[in-house]
Amino acid sequence: SLGAALIVATNEPLRARLLTIFSLDANADRAQVLDVNLRLVASMPWHGYGFGAYEQVAAPLHRAFYPERPFWFGAHSDVFQVLIETGWIGLGLFVSLWVAFFWSASRRLWGKRRCDETERWRVGAAFLVGVAFVICGISQTALKVYEAFSIVAVALAIVGAETAARTQEKRSTEATGMDADRRGSHTI
Repeated sequence: SLGAALIVATNEPLRARLLTIFSLDANADRAQVLDVNLRLVASMPWHGYGFGAYEQVAAPLHRAFYPERPFWFGAHSDVFQVLIETGWIGLGLFVSLWVAFFWSASRRLWGKRRCDETERWRVGAAFLVGVAFVICGISQTALKVYEAFSIVAVALAIVGAETAARTQEKRSTEATGMDADRRGSHTI
């Protein structure tokens, strides 16, 4: 924590940015972005406006309701970004992918399908990246929807590949053991 304090104390742009978090203007901007986001969700709730459409649909609405404020080029939340661009259906898929990722990773780390030490480091790292991504995505990041879907798909693929390799190895071992049992039963 001392290192973080030193970085903030010596970095003027970072210090200025942190101070704006508590300013009335910054919070007014967030409230306006939230208002625009909610209006967009209400107008196209199920299928959204399409990948990459947030800026095109939000900017005119923002200018119409808040002409005195500058337009932010993102929804300030991956959840809203996904919801506005893909609707409730796309958000459901997005959340389902995250649930599958965390379920699979947690089973590999703590559940019945525990992994060896090397694999645990890889799965643990993927799990922590996923946690960080979700926390940042809920708060202030403005990733494009295809970037967010790509990140979760890659994380899920890493954990899925590990699980598939383990399953294949286990089946191979079981098959070899069964072959040995068959050979042993025919000896005289």
